[in-house]
Amino acid sequence: MNDRNSGLGPGAIVKVQGATSNGVLVATQVQLEGGNAPGGGDYDVRGAITALDTAAHTFVVRNVTVFYGGNVDFHKGTAADLAIGRLVEARGPLSADGTTLQAVRIDLRN
Repeated sequence: MNDRNSGLGPGAIVKVQGATSNGVLVATQVQLEGGNAPGGGDYDVRGAITALDTAAHTFVVRNVTVFYGGNVDFHKGTAADLAIGRLVEARGPLSADGTTLQAVRIDLRN
């Protein structure tokens, strides 16, 4: 194992950039983040909203459910501006079961 890959393994926190192709993320860049405990960092997801449930305060981007209830820092809009097809970037911790991102910041894009 070379030094560039040391620290990678189960439970490692990484930042991955890339694009999806046929439902698979094709990474163009992988960066090891500090710490290796699950839930030890923020995650972000970018893309168009494909589903929205205003009663449950959730939306879906790239098959990730984002919960926006509670204290969320909105930029360039508010929760009222969320809509299917709207481009967003949501950041926050991932739930312990890995199914929901708890948004702490949401950037609305044009």
